[in-house]
Amino acid sequence: MHPRSSYPMLPVIGRRDGAGIAIEVESRFLQPDAVYTPSGAAAILFALRCAAVGAGDQVLVPAYHCPTMVWPVQLAGATPIFVPMRDDLVIGVQQLRALRGERVRALLVPHYFALAQPELGEIRRWCDQHGIVLVEDCAHMFYGGREGHLPGATGHFAIASTRKFFAGTEGGAIVANAGELRHSLARASLRDELRDVLGTIRFAREYGALPRRARRVALRSTRLEGARDAQSAAREALPAATSPAELRSARCERQATRLTQWLLRREPHAIAAAIRRARWMRWRELIDCVEDVDPFDDSLPAHTVPYVFAARLRDPLRQFAALKYAGVQVWRWDRLAVSDCATSRRLGLELIQLPCQQSLPDERFEQLVQGFRDALATGAGGARGSEGAVLR
Repeated sequence: MHPRSSYPMLPVIGRRDGAGIAIEVESRFLQPDAVYTPSGAAAILFALRCAAVGAGDQVLVPAYHCPTMVWPVQLAGATPIFVPMRDDLVIGVQQLRALRGERVRALLVPHYFALAQPELGEIRRWCDQHGIVLVEDCAHMFYGGREGHLPGATGHFAIASTRKFFAGTEGGAIVANAGELRHSLARASLRDELRDVLGTIRFAREYGALPRRARRVALRSTRLEGARDAQSAAREALPAATSPAELRSARCERQATRLTQWLLRREPHAIAAAIRRARWMRWRELIDCVEDVDPFDDSLPAHTVPYVFAARLRDPLRQFAALKYAGVQVWRWDRLAVSDCATSRRLGLELIQLPCQQSLPDERFEQLVQGFRDALATGAGGARGSEGAVLR
């Protein structure tokens, strides 16, 4: 088991004091025709239903995926067909040709870690040729810089996960670039609105972003979570059945709450983009000083606003445990659906995500960066940590 990290992976309310060089940004999901949903998964489900995808149909989904990319396909009654992945996670027409069949009705293509898929235009043309609906997944790429690639402008439909970029407890978005959305989503109920308000405040207090809870907590006093032993940890990394609660969250067929939409619109987008880019650069600088860790991508394109910093662990079982026990906030996609793609299975363990979000103060972000370095330098996972290690 390991302590629950006191560093939020996603933005919280109450903090906006990071530094960075401002970048003017645009977003397809801030345009007037965008529809806001409770989650990215709900947005995918909405897109599939607008595309008339249903029972007996097949949807091409990358073999390396977050489970929330697969749940909507299941809920639509369709069958996911997994696209074998390249090591760089680029999806090209060549990979898709071998999988095309009469029952394939849609294709989901994500921009992993805010790196634009270079063959997306060719993929759109291929889809048009064969009557396949392209759903562009911009969960990791809400923004685009001016004169750069505008995420969400290529697919027949495009979805975003606004919760990854803005505070709140929920958030997704969908736009249509071919035809119109058949908008039938109800407004959030008063109960949903209150739940979101209370959850947003609770989340901020939990991570010390509001003054009442801004205090320092020793490692030994934090709540423990996760697997109890190595065997349990290995089982956690295996594909798991989707729970009814997870499916219910993806089936949420209403609009996002008013708080979610208000927080999204009032965000100082140029400042948030600047902070995220600066934090990606700081992670990139640090990785050169840490053994057995490699950046997933060497550089950040000029017009790109990152969701997270992605890195590859050369000894993932040991290193991931060390980071978790040290209280470093780190995620990975190790709950992959079963497929024949060995590359995806390997990346499920090796590829980690480190936060770049804008609501963490610069001082706390630097503590997180140094904690990452120290955990991998000392092998904190085996040492059980220090009694007085400070997390908050």
